[in-house]
Amino acid sequence: MFQEIEATTPGRICLAGEDIDWITGPSILCAIDLKTKASVSNNNDVFKLKTKGSLNSEIDLLKDQIGNYSHHVLDYTNAAIKVISDLGIKTYPITIEITSNLPAKAGLSSSAAVSVASVAAIANFYGSILDTTTICDLAYKIESEELRTGAGQMDMYSCGIGGLIYLDSSTIPPKNIEKFVLPDGFDIVIVDTLTPRNTADVIRKKRIRYANKETLIMKYVNTTNDAINEMKNILDGKVIDANKLGSSISHCHTLMRDYMGVSTNLIEECISRSLKYGAIGAKLTGTGMGGCTFALVPNCNTKQVTNSLKELPVKVYVTKPSNDGVIVNKLNSHVN
Repeated sequence: MFQEIEATTPGRICLAGEDIDWITGPSILCAIDLKTKASVSNNNDVFKLKTKGSLNSEIDLLKDQIGNYSHHVLDYTNAAIKVISDLGIKTYPITIEITSNLPAKAGLSSSAAVSVASVAAIANFYGSILDTTTICDLAYKIESEELRTGAGQMDMYSCGIGGLIYLDSSTIPPKNIEKFVLPDGFDIVIVDTLTPRNTADVIRKKRIRYANKETLIMKYVNTTNDAINEMKNILDGKVIDANKLGSSISHCHTLMRDYMGVSTNLIEECISRSLKYGAIGAKLTGTGMGGCTFALVPNCNTKQVTNSLKELPVKVYVTKPSNDGVIVNKLNSHVN
């Protein structure tokens, strides 16, 4: 029988708490309407893994090559087959194609989105309907046990659940997840600085700094925990004060810049211009030393913010929050 299964997963921005998820637990995240899609269909011979776009690539694997990784962009999809097989689910050759309008390696959880979408689509293709928590747990296993990237849980859960969430990752799986809604009338302006960096290497260096109890990183942990609590209190209000929320987002960027030391001159220019031309808050999102910034911008100011960024060597995206997390659809199913 021929069938085709598709899973779609959003990327995410981090409003507060980069790296805190693997240190003390909490973070505040918002899924965005830039998405990754994993499509799975029959293949009689091999496990054919494909990705299109900027990371365009294709590899064929035999069954005994599943779980063997080579620092390839498709290792995440390879690992998804492995963790599903480890559940006792029978696996056999398939074609998996990844497409995305998320910029890769840019702080928007593009790898987590691939992992979540791949797990959801592959498991469904093999006849196992997994709940969202299980999908996110398996996606985290891909990064923590299979590929050992050093990433925490927040990326997988934000992409898998969707929406604006407070997430406490002090336990595995996270023990506390609360959902909120951003105020209406705002766009999220994302700026990709197009600056390459090795995410796993940046995280590894942060973990060493934390293990050594370096003064600045300990200041980052303490002040960012306070900032997360402050932001959560703003979101808990009956009516969210958007300006206070924006100021809190910008404050979290300052902590990342001054204590974590992961900003760059270009990132600072993007933040400065976004705030000058109408954003109520702006911040680096992700590991830093490159990647993306985001700004929360009233709809009426979006054009002037994006215009202010045109002369910089960046790529700008205007998007909205995604209330949906991972969604699985059966596209085709028929007997040959």
